[in-house]
Amino acid sequence: MMYLKFRDRNPSLTSRKRNSAGSGITKGDMEMTDVDPDDKENELPITPAQCRMARAGVQLSVRELARLAEVSGLTVTRFENGDVTCPVETILGLMMVLEARCARFLSNSAGIGVMIVDH
Repeated sequence: MMYLKFRDRNPSLTSRKRNSAGSGITKGDMEMTDVDPDDKENELPITPAQCRMARAGVQLSVRELARLAEVSGLTVTRFENGDVTCPVETILGLMMVLEARCARFLSNSAGIGVMIVDH
């Protein structure tokens, strides 16, 4: 699978020339990359399926989870439907809200899952 990856050569967008679309990012700032599934850097803290399972287990709606994690409902829905392009910080925010509601994320040789524990 190919993704566009932002390559930040100069962290200050204000010092860049604006392109014709008006943004400070140009084609030279992006590159096509393969995502290696064995690359540990590309591992997500939780999977979309785990997020759905945990949310159902702690009885939160998409809107409630989004509000508590301070993201949009669309972000939650996209992630739960398999769009893993959102920032890891966003996924960690969802995970922290769910863990605060007693969801525990499991991952071992038998597979992945979610356990809901009593307080």
